Amino acid sequence: MLWEKQVTGSIPVAHQLRFKRIFLKYRLVFGLVVLLIISGSVGGCAWRNNEFTIRVSGTDGLEFSGEYGATLADGRMRGGKESKSVNGIVPTEYSITADVVWCSFAKQSEGGTLKVEIFKGNEVISESTTSIPYGVISLDAS
Repeated sequence: MLWEKQVTGSIPVAHQLRFKRIFLKYRLVFGLVVLLIISGSVGGCAWRNNEFTIRVSGTDGLEFSGEYGATLADGRMRGGKESKSVNGIVPTEYSITADVVWCSFAKQSEGGTLKVEIFKGNEVISESTTSIPYGVISLDAS
């Protein structure tokens, strides 16, 4: 019978208030933790503008043509332009700040080798080489 009284009896007011304070503290802490996790996740997934270098190399003096472009994380194009068309002679480099960068270059002759590398900082993150007559290289990186 003593057991029944403890189970079915009312909880003293002092214990109820203590429980409410503890519950409120834990609810507040839980809310802050959830907020930090969400903001950390969003911040962790947010894209950052990165410094990219597109290096076009290969056989010295080889002529090439092509284009390159950059996109921001929200889909906007850097500088309002989708891409920039270029004609050049190996070796050359193009620097760009973006979230995603892409390029496509074609040899303007049958002979020689064309190599394209995309650097993020000092690290090569994408590269390709072609010796095919009038060969084309297309790359992208983020």
